[in-house]
Amino acid sequence: MAATYAIIEGRIQKAIDAINTRENPNRAEIAREFRVPYDRLRSRLRGYQSKTAVRGLHNRALKPDQESALRQYLTTVDQLGLSARLHMVQSTANALRAQDFARWNPPPLLDARWAKRWLDRQPDLFKAKRKPLAAERKNAHDPEVLQTHFDEFKEMVVQYGITEDDTWNFDETGYRMGIARSDWIVTVDSNRRIYFKDSNNRESLTGIECISGGGKNISSMLIMTEVQLLTPHFNNDLDDDVLITTSDTGYSNDWISLRWLKHFDRFSQKHQKGA
Repeated sequence: MAATYAIIEGRIQKAIDAINTRENPNRAEIAREFRVPYDRLRSRLRGYQSKTAVRGLHNRALKPDQESALRQYLTTVDQLGLSARLHMVQSTANALRAQDFARWNPPPLLDARWAKRWLDRQPDLFKAKRKPLAAERKNAHDPEVLQTHFDEFKEMVVQYGITEDDTWNFDETGYRMGIARSDWIVTVDSNRRIYFKDSNNRESLTGIECISGGGKNISSMLIMTEVQLLTPHFNNDLDDDVLITTSDTGYSNDWISLRWLKHFDRFSQKHQKGA
C-alpha cells in the first residue's frame, strides 16, 4: 500500500510539472494521462501536502533559515511596539516560501492552523490578548510613571502611618456599547500586556467600586445615562446600599464625585482602623 501511494504521488508531481509548463493545460486530461486521481491532484495544486511529505517534515513547512527569519521578524515587530497578529505569521511564512514554489501555479499556501501549530512549538514566543484602552489611559501605563507614583505613595504611607485596612483602591469601569473586541497577538514577552486605542465616543454605563488593603469592600455606585430613574431600574438583585445616579454622558462629574465621596465616607468608617 505504501509503495503504491508513493508511486501515485510521484506521478502527481509529474502531472503538476506538466500543468505548470504546458500552455492552457486541461487538468482533467492530464490526470488521466498520468493515471492519478483528479481530486488528489487538485488538492496538491491547492497546497495540501501528501501524507509522506507531512511525515517527513514533521509539520515543519519552513526551512531552518526561513524559521529564523520569521522569528527575527516577529521579534523586531514586537520590539517596535507593533502587535503581530496570527495572520501576519501566516502571510510572512508564505512570503518566505514563495521562492521555493516559484514554478507552482498557484503555490501551496500555509493556513492559520499551521501558524497556530508553529507558534505552539516556539518556547520563547507567546500569545497575549490585546485589549482596547482609551488613548490617554494607554499612555498612563508607562513603567517609569507607574514607578514614580508608587514610590511617592509608599513615602506617604510611612509618613502618616496609614494601615492596610485604611488603604482603599478605587476603580471606575465603563461598560460601553460597540466596543472593539479583544484579539490575540504574538509577542516574545510572556508577561506583556498589550492595549490598542479605542474611541471614547460611546454610550456608557459606569460602575464605581472600592476595596481596602484589608480585603473589605463597600457598596458600588452605578452611573446611568437616563435623565430619570424608573421603577424597572430597581427590580434587580443589587445590594440595597448600592448608589445609583444619572448623568447626561454616563460618566462621573463634579456633583457625582461629591456624592461618591459622601457615600465612601459613610461606609468606609465601618472598617476604619486608624485615627
